[in-house]
Amino acid sequence: MSRLYLNSTVCCSIMVTLCHTNEKKLEAAHHKFQRRLLGITWRDKVKNEDIKKKTGLLKLEDKIKGRRLRWFGNVLRMDNSRSTCSLLRSNY
Repeated sequence: MSRLYLNSTVCCSIMVTLCHTNEKKLEAAHHKFQRRLLGITWRDKVKNEDIKKKTGLLKLEDKIKGRRLRWFGNVLRMDNSRSTCSLLRSNY
């Protein structure tokens, strides 16, 4: 369930510029899902950094940046006749 959420969140956020408050909300949801996967509640008083070490997952912001860079690299290698490439290179 959380993997599906993570993939859809990251894919949708590739094209959308996130403001700081939305990034924080996504990161909070990411921590919540990690806690749920490990069976940790807020009463257990476990720091988010400790949870990240246990799960081995990157920050959601870093994953989004990586996906954006990968997508941008793919667009740069595309043929100029493709609509995605032409939209990126146009001067609205």
